[in-house]
Amino acid sequence: MDIKKLVRLCFIPKEWPEDIKEMIFKLNGKEMLILSQLETEISFDQWNSTDFKNTPEWANAEDKAKNLLNKGESLEDYENWSGFNLITDFYKPRNADSLA
Repeated sequence: MDIKKLVRLCFIPKEWPEDIKEMIFKLNGKEMLILSQLETEISFDQWNSTDFKNTPEWANAEDKAKNLLNKGESLEDYENWSGFNLITDFYKPRNADSLA
């Protein structure tokens, strides 16, 4: 069984709370990177239920996220990276010995 199947069928159902799974699966890499740069606390429900992406806080966090990128990269490069990718990447080093 490959790592993606293990993550989807075994690790996620057993180890991830529903609210965290719901949040991570709704975000793409661009949004996760921008959220990591927010200086204000916001719950996922607030972010999900309001138009938070049109606030000065979001614009400031987006600018900070752009400054983290390597030359030639853009935030749009991360839009196809999903929450499932994040979780799968988390398990790769965690289980490297047993999956090798």
